Amino acid sequence: MLKTGHSQDAVYRYIKHYEQVKKLIPNGMDETALKEITYKSMKVFKEYIKLYKDLNLRADKKKSKLTGDKCRQNK
Repeated sequence: MLKTGHSQDAVYRYIKHYEQVKKLIPNGMDETALKEITYKSMKVFKEYIKLYKDLNLRADKKKSKLTGDKCRQNK
């Protein structure tokens, strides 16, 4: 298990806040408006945005690889 120095409650709270931000990002609102809606500091909000982008990039790469593998199998 990864030690973060944060309590279990804090980790759950961070995940909950990230999930809120994740739902708002695709709405096309600017970062300042989203920050105000979520009541997070810009520093924290930017960390959530970075995490969102990193995770989606990984998911896209994984999906692309799987799709590419299936295409090669069907040939």
